[in-house]
Amino acid sequence: MNKPQKLAALMPLIRLAGEAAPELPPPQRADIFEGIAIITAGLHADIHINATLAAEAIRDAETHQLTFAALLRQSTHGKEAA
Repeated sequence: MNKPQKLAALMPLIRLAGEAAPELPPPQRADIFEGIAIITAGLHADIHINATLAAEAIRDAETHQLTFAALLRQSTHGKEAA
């Protein structure tokens, strides 16, 4: 099976995964996009790189949110609101 045939065979699954991803929590959404990146490596450069970037961005945003929440809890722990 050549590259165009592989991509054509995978595209229905990629579309379904892409359509389902927005309904998932961020960690699972990042996993979906990472999976798309893995299976499109060497088959479709644009989909591969954009799926990679999307997965990284979701994970980075989630990390920043968790870090901020932890810092906020730490800085307000035991302090009353003014």
